Amino acid sequence: MTWSRLTPTMKAMPQSSPSSQPELVATPTQFGELVPAGAGVLGWLYVLIAHGTVAALETVWILPIVLPMAVWTLGMRLRYGPDRVSMSVGPWMRFVDLKALDRVSWTMTGGWRSQGTVFLSDKAGHKVPIYVGRFNHSEEWAPLILDAAANCNASVEKRAGSILERARRGQSERRSGS
Repeated sequence: MTWSRLTPTMKAMPQSSPSSQPELVATPTQFGELVPAGAGVLGWLYVLIAHGTVAALETVWILPIVLPMAVWTLGMRLRYGPDRVSMSVGPWMRFVDLKALDRVSWTMTGGWRSQGTVFLSDKAGHKVPIYVGRFNHSEEWAPLILDAAANCNASVEKRAGSILERARRGQSERRSGS
């Protein structure tokens, strides 16, 4: 990967590892949580404007429910480079060392819309969730994971491997009919 391949949604990230190549960023492709989050915030603003501060204070409990949904959706990032993959939401981050990858697994998580989660684990015990179909640029980060798994002799569950192989080819899980 070279600097010329960076697009507006892919920003070079500061490296904490000694690699000379920058980490790239995959941003979310799904924003379903913004609908209820936006409705909650707009509803609360309506109460504030139409009924005043007393009514708004009585319904302020809605904000701690809907604001984290918005932060979760807008703040989620998958950072990837030759040495590591990390998933962050705002200031919180989890990472795995691709040079010490130990396991690639898949688990069904989430609700009816979810396609599950691929989990990466390294030999140091770090674990990163990658929500299937959630991040763009999968044709770039999926090969890094598959190549690292092969280089480290990491165990790769069949379902996780097929999901990453489809992502490598730029096909979504839903389009593939699985």
